Amino acid sequence: MPTAQDSWKKLYETNADRSLYNQNKYGKRIKQLGTMSENEDFVGWLMSSRNQVRSVLSDLGYNDFETGRSSSMNLNRTMTLILERLQSSNWVSDAIRADAKMYVLLYITWLKADIFEIEDNMDLPF
Repeated sequence: MPTAQDSWKKLYETNADRSLYNQNKYGKRIKQLGTMSENEDFVGWLMSSRNQVRSVLSDLGYNDFETGRSSSMNLNRTMTLILERLQSSNWVSDAIRADAKMYVLLYITWLKADIFEIEDNMDLPF
């Protein structure tokens, strides 16, 4: 029995077609993750030892914060990898989509928005 991934590969035979499909389907999430990864204050908040977020992310297996040559080059490797996967010609798994959503919810929390008031079909505040 073919899986969803097998069917997707048959439907989009070339890497260019797959990449275009991913960019069209996940365009909004790509834009959101791009905005978040470029926001130094948000990335700093994720990396801060003064809050529980870094500890929780570490407990969930996201222990991959890297520090560059200066504080302005702090990156979260997982967020970058998710963004690359959404823009690539690779199959986007449920885990990748869930990870992307988790970062969006963290960003909303950081913005001090009430995450319980946001419906699945609502536009996000950025």
